[in-house]
Amino acid sequence: MRKIAGSVALIAVVVIIMSCASDIFLKEPPSLKGLYKGLYIVTELGEQPVEYKQRIDWKFTDLNYNMSIDEDDPNWDPDFCICKVYGEYKLENRVELTQAQQGVPHAGCSTCRDDWSPQGAFDLDRSTDTLKLTRSYTDPNILIEIKLLPASGP
Repeated sequence: MRKIAGSVALIAVVVIIMSCASDIFLKEPPSLKGLYKGLYIVTELGEQPVEYKQRIDWKFTDLNYNMSIDEDDPNWDPDFCICKVYGEYKLENRVELTQAQQGVPHAGCSTCRDDWSPQGAFDLDRSTDTLKLTRSYTDPNILIEIKLLPASGP
């Protein structure tokens, strides 16, 4: 008799668990996946801040990112050469960028400032159409802003 009662109780528990499982909906985390065009802005902080801007192309996949100079920009400044970089990212409350290797200079640049490359935890703002990533560094004393809009076309 105890075996029958135990079996019935076990079956009841399994049925309850299975019926509840279909009621659980997990919200998919927001994705950054896509192609973007935008601005990479580095501000050297100090008594008289100096701002450098570069138009960029940016790609987020499921796990990786890739940033390069927008080669269609006729006004890009070879004196402000950001590095071509790629790596992995994690999206939680912030965006954590982990660069895969040292940045590579773009064609037309003799060097690039790898210490100005996007690395580490960035604040994420998606309150407008522009995806905005920001981070302050203390060594060197700079502010990096990345402002991205979805790219149009293929």
